[in-house]
Amino acid sequence: EAIAILRANLPQLPEKFSEAIYQTVLADEGGLERGANLNPLGLEKVLRLRKEFGSESFLPGSIQRYYNSLYFESAVESSQSANLVN
Repeated sequence: EAIAILRANLPQLPEKFSEAIYQTVLADEGGLERGANLNPLGLEKVLRLRKEFGSESFLPGSIQRYYNSLYFESAVESSQSANLVN
């Protein structure tokens, strides 16, 4: 089902790459965070790169402007209490 969603959203993607992309995204090393948590150090790096290579008017500020772990923690707690996450 995930590959079908990927192909529906990227119709120009050659079919032969769909499975490889799916496996890469779900890989334990280098894939998406399975718990959906953001990595604050990674976010800081993205902001530095956007400042360095992006628009001159981009003023990133601190990561707290973009990320508040309380929202994530609340979502995890709600999911666990609803028995949606192990």
